[in-house]
Amino acid sequence: RVVYERALKNEDAGKLSDALADYKKAGELAPHWFDAHFGLSSLLADQKKYAQAIEALGKALQARPGSYSALFNRGLHYENLRQYDKAILAYGEAVGEEVDYSFHGDSPAECQAHALHYRGRIYQWHKNDPEKAIADFTKALQLDPKIRMVHYRRGRAFRDLKDYEHAHQDFEAALEADPDYPQLNDIFAWQLATCPDDRYRDGQRAVEIATEHGLIPSLAAGYAELGKFDEAVFLIEKWIEKVKRAKPLTSGKSAKARAESLEKWEQQLASYRVGKPLRQP
Repeated sequence: RVVYERALKNEDAGKLSDALADYKKAGELAPHWFDAHFGLSSLLADQKKYAQAIEALGKALQARPGSYSALFNRGLHYENLRQYDKAILAYGEAVGEEVDYSFHGDSPAECQAHALHYRGRIYQWHKNDPEKAIADFTKALQLDPKIRMVHYRRGRAFRDLKDYEHAHQDFEAALEADPDYPQLNDIFAWQLATCPDDRYRDGQRAVEIATEHGLIPSLAAGYAELGKFDEAVFLIEKWIEKVKRAKPLTSGKSAKARAESLEKWEQQLASYRVGKPLRQP
């Protein structure tokens, strides 16, 4: 315990090398002491040494089998390593029947919802599987109806499946919980302006949301939906000029994304110039 407490003090003082050495020593002296292994894994993860952090969590789980915190963190570290299949398995273990939630501050339901949310994000972001993402997000909301961001992410997954009714419902629910979230306002304003299903199109509301949050492409799409094509052309022209004048991007991936966005906005401009509103899935 003396070595472990010294590790804590060294970590607080910013003496990270000393702290790492002390956590390792404490774990060697007491192999069944969960806190020593878990503390080591957390510090290693802070230093982005995720593979070593996972190894330390393996020892922590030997000391306290089924620890939710260790299982969840292992999923997080696999995700950081882009080992998404292993992350999916780890998050799945964190909602299993033998999981120990007793040392975590949240309720078991909140813990399970959190793990399902993160597993759903992997299906959505990295596996291109909106159906599995929706399944996990739905279970998460059943367990914890107040969990943040899940309505928004499930709405995006429904939108990917062209289920605009449920996407609209989720965006509305997400907006109630987090009315100032920029990406939510942007995607909802865009859907209101361009949805192929006219039951969920509302150009005026799209304009109101986009105006309040400074979302220029969505605002232009909203004006086009209202038949105000001169305003739409003016806005998107100015937007394209602004982006073209912006500082060049050094990252090849970012530069490619910007080029693709410019191409998309140019296509929108061409549509507005001939008096045609957008209808995009």
